[in-house]
Amino acid sequence: MACKILLVDSNERERQVLAQRLALFGDPIIGQAGNSAEALALLSHETFDLALIESAVPDLGASDFCWVARRRGIRSLLLVVGNGGDSETVLALESGANDYIARPFGMSALLARLRAHLRQRQLSDDADFHVGPFMFPGRARGCWCAAPTRRSCG
Repeated sequence: MACKILLVDSNERERQVLAQRLALFGDPIIGQAGNSAEALALLSHETFDLALIESAVPDLGASDFCWVARRRGIRSLLLVVGNGGDSETVLALESGANDYIARPFGMSALLARLRAHLRQRQLSDDADFHVGPFMFPGRARGCWCAAPTRRSCG
């Protein structure tokens, strides 16, 4: 199954080149947006595994965009920052991003970061969540009661 990546970058040329390069390394489904309004419109009717966002997201700001994107189901957010100095690194991570990458970046470094985040998502999707006598399976619906015989709670 192909992963779904949302690219948010105001520079259309850079966004298209990046989408083409990512397509060479697998079979990702890529959504593209030039600003936060376009990105949020996509998120209202599609789900994405990961978002790659420029740090200067037009019309909303990185921090606000990360907050809204998380509430719309994106669990992995990578910010693209300008020079990667300490202030930009701190801004990226404090904005709610999981990770950052500084421009200019190589495709191998970007792909390694994307794969790491997708692996982490896979591990968390497969994990069971336990609360008291209840077990919530990672990919299944409902819950199970922890009793000598396993029975569905709902």
